[in-house]
Amino acid sequence: MRRESFRQMLWALLASTLLLAGPARADDWIYYAEDGDTLWDLCLEYTNKRGCWIELGRINNISNGRRMPIGREIRIPRGWLVNPPRVGTVLSVEGATLVQRSGGSTTLGAGDPLLLGDRLVSEGGAARLQLGSRGEVLLRPYTTLELNNLSTQPQFQSDMELSLERGAVEVDVRPAEDSRFRIQTPAAIAAVRGTRYRLVVSEEDGVPSTRGEVLSGAVEVAAVDTVVLEAGYGITAKKGQKLAQARKLLPGPRFVGLPASAFGPVTLNWAADPGAAAWNLDVLRDNSGRDLFTSRRLVEPTATLELPVGCYQLVLRAIDADGFNGLESRAPLCVTEPPPPEPPAPEPENTFWPTVLVVAAMVLVWL
Repeated sequence: MRRESFRQMLWALLASTLLLAGPARADDWIYYAEDGDTLWDLCLEYTNKRGCWIELGRINNISNGRRMPIGREIRIPRGWLVNPPRVGTVLSVEGATLVQRSGGSTTLGAGDPLLLGDRLVSEGGAARLQLGSRGEVLLRPYTTLELNNLSTQPQFQSDMELSLERGAVEVDVRPAEDSRFRIQTPAAIAAVRGTRYRLVVSEEDGVPSTRGEVLSGAVEVAAVDTVVLEAGYGITAKKGQKLAQARKLLPGPRFVGLPASAFGPVTLNWAADPGAAAWNLDVLRDNSGRDLFTSRRLVEPTATLELPVGCYQLVLRAIDADGFNGLESRAPLCVTEPPPPEPPAPEPENTFWPTVLVVAAMVLVWL
């Protein structure tokens, strides 16, 4: 009898602990209390869950939901949200990119809002996103990215969490001491406070793999173990395995004889690194130097481009035998209209017959 009572006490204790702990933190949206906020008002604005303010207080260990200090972290389970908050903006789009929400899929356009929980699917296109108050992400072609958890309040720093299911992203995060920007992949988690880096998700022999390349700052990569990856280095993570040894990235290639402007097809050449197996050439629109117009993978240190009239930035990087993309070289290029054709030269006057007539006239006068 005592044993049965002891079991019931253990189950009661476990149930109360789970209730107090609430849902898993990865599934929570973080909100920071502002002046005048109450749990009741937050529940009305974002959810339609019955008894929301009571459970929200229990989950967040808040005894008085009407008097909360400014900046108090409040975790709201994502499953409760019926009005997902805006967490970012689409800065630019090139080609076909979709956003998937509970209501279906729509085509993404520049200036569109990004909402918590959005799933972005880039097929042949690319998109540049502003996320939170300090993160910018370039979504490359054939990429799927989900916006799991981002703060909507720029005055409060918080952890931001994304899921990269497939493809490649380039991330630029402004530094912040009290927050992290996390991207979860099938094989690893990359977390930063401020840096520039690339992540690529693929499969090798059916095993999910993630490749990270750091351009500036440092990235904490966590899988079975954890490594802090410094600028100029790359690393590979495979699901369920320890991280591979970090490797130094190839230097940025050097353009050779690149004109500042040209018309018609433009041929580019660069010095070949003996460690390079291929090269990646991005053409960015010059209005920001970050909007991807087109991208090519090349196996020779040369390329011929036919571009519309306008100014661009060329971003070139070498790729080693294991697929690691190296550091970047950048150069401007403007494509102009071809010069107008020169007018044809006037045909020389025919002076033969006039001269004959003059001579004949002079002969007749003499005779």
